[in-house]
Amino acid sequence: MLIGVSLLFRYEDFVKNIGGTVFDLGLIVGIGTTGAITARLAQGLAIDSVGPRKIWLVCLAIYAASLLWHLRIEHLGAEVYLARILMTTSLAGAFGSSIAFISLRSPANRVAETLGVLGSSGFIGMALGPVIGDIIFANGAETAVQTQSMFFSALIAICVAFFFVLFADDQTSEPTARKTEPILSIIRQHHPGFLLIVGMAMGLGISLPHSFLRPYVKTIGIDELRTFFLCYAIVAFVTRLATRKLPDMLGFRLATLLGLGCLAISMPTYLMVSNRWMLMIPATIAGIAHAFLFPAVVAAACAAFPSNHRGIATSMILGMFDLGVFVGAPLIGGILRFADQAGMAAYPTMFSVVCGLLSIVAIVYFFTGKSRSSMYKKN
Repeated sequence: MLIGVSLLFRYEDFVKNIGGTVFDLGLIVGIGTTGAITARLAQGLAIDSVGPRKIWLVCLAIYAASLLWHLRIEHLGAEVYLARILMTTSLAGAFGSSIAFISLRSPANRVAETLGVLGSSGFIGMALGPVIGDIIFANGAETAVQTQSMFFSALIAICVAFFFVLFADDQTSEPTARKTEPILSIIRQHHPGFLLIVGMAMGLGISLPHSFLRPYVKTIGIDELRTFFLCYAIVAFVTRLATRKLPDMLGFRLATLLGLGCLAISMPTYLMVSNRWMLMIPATIAGIAHAFLFPAVVAAACAAFPSNHRGIATSMILGMFDLGVFVGAPLIGGILRFADQAGMAAYPTMFSVVCGLLSIVAIVYFFTGKSRSSMYKKN
């Protein structure tokens, strides 16, 4: 599944091919998350009601349909926004289902470790997708044929994922939730406080290279992504395996703060890059951040909810991730456009602003998270 997703890290090439700019890219990516945000809670209820495997299969099928829709888009317009909304909505359900599917198979005190192992396999897919994308775009000229090949390759990967999920062991995915109280009441009762804002910051920082690394590296004369994402995935994979038990042993709050700090530090290091090998500097720091941050934040959210509302918990925190993309992608596109029009250095301005926002969230979480951190430690 991650191969299909990471193949689209060159989505900017598609937007450019249909007549868009980096500002349009930010709007498309941001507005595209509206479907995911609005559908998250309904998906969470569905996961708890009918089981994560069934929802996973449905969402993979819808994601495949969104890829086919992209293949017929030739001009920038409302259609690309609708296709992107369908894509992110289905992807949200697929990720939420996979996390719920795995988390329900682990003891409560080992959720972060189990999610870490799941994420480690995802890093392999994240590494392979950009390599395939670079091969597709190897001649250096972005054409309609190449972007169509990108979507076709992603479609094949999603079909393979559908096949594996179809035959996955479903023994732990029995329906668990009974609709005894409104979903908003459940969230008000169990929500993990400022961790929701951390989820937004995580969405902004982790997703930034997925959409905006491609246009940035082109401005400094680099026409490939595989060096960054191979290094990112390898570092994240090794870090995740080496430290997979630490969040459950030491508490999720410490792992979250470490991840946020690394994510903030990674932003200015992009400005050090002058050749493709130097992409390994921000990739290493960002990979470490991802390895710590994602399982700790998701597991902390799961720990705040009872197990029969695990689907709602995962959907809620992943919805905050989507909200971070919804706010952050247009913000980044707007910063780049404003800085360029104002005669400022566009990407240095953008990376500095994002670094500042992530640092502020980390500092506030450090001072506000203590009162609830005991809830998420060795539950």
